[in-house]
Amino acid sequence: MGWDPVAAFCRPVAGGAWENQVNNGFGSYTPCVTDSIILNVTNLYLLCLAAHRMRLLLRCHNFDKFTIQRKSVHYFLITLAAFNALVPLIQVVLGISVVNVDGERSLAPFEILSSLLSSLTWLAIACVLFVETKVYAREYMWLFRFGMLYALVAQAVKFQFIFTLRDIHKCKPPGDSTLIAAVLSRDAHDML
Repeated sequence: MGWDPVAAFCRPVAGGAWENQVNNGFGSYTPCVTDSIILNVTNLYLLCLAAHRMRLLLRCHNFDKFTIQRKSVHYFLITLAAFNALVPLIQVVLGISVVNVDGERSLAPFEILSSLLSSLTWLAIACVLFVETKVYAREYMWLFRFGMLYALVAQAVKFQFIFTLRDIHKCKPPGDSTLIAAVLSRDAHDML
């Protein structure tokens, strides 16, 4: 049998939780499809919108430009965007998988690609927000906001599958840390 690039990229687990316990048409390829198609396309779209917005703010001089009165709100948004850029990088460095419920020891290539693209996208959004503290333009702002809303909807699609498995499958972290295992094995009701 030959080398299958899709299987090497997605690394599906035959007979795993994604195939047996989640009701969908993609089976064990579900996390790969949600990350690769839905999230990556959304992140690429938002990255292009951020680049377009940055070009408009810095290079175009044929529309009105303003300064923001309340910069503290923008600084808060920059902090949130930087946090959203940092979390996927930490997940890649530490090898933390959100979709691994079958006991794999390393991240699949689609998870690494999706995390790096997500981090790059949110870093670009943070840069756009920082530039907007210096110069602001109303043109194409709603298109940029639509892209951010579109990215949130794409994340909701991914979390829908993860929350489906939350009650069915108890995740155990790799390694021997009993503190991490105790924290991860609690139900949401116990944490509140």
